[in-house]
Amino acid sequence: MRCNDVGIYTDGYFDHKVLYETGWGVPQDKVLALALYNVSVAYAGSGKTQAAQNRQGLANRMPLDEVKKTQLLTEELFKPGNLKSGLQSYLGY
Repeated sequence: MRCNDVGIYTDGYFDHKVLYETGWGVPQDKVLALALYNVSVAYAGSGKTQAAQNRQGLANRMPLDEVKKTQLLTEELFKPGNLKSGLQSYLGY
């Protein structure tokens, strides 16, 4: 696993993306998992990561309305300085 300068794991298996995708130790939330995969892949700077593969597999298993919700959440998380507060807002903290 690699952690970039903003504290996001850009590749790896046991991280928040996978936990939310599977519901392992947290409530399952595929919209959040896919948004976190999107952020991770964007920060990795390469489409050839495990996160990119996981993202595609998850998106293929999701209904279109959930994928659209993911896009809105991803846009919110990408706003400058909004990653932490965007996650907190989405999770209701």
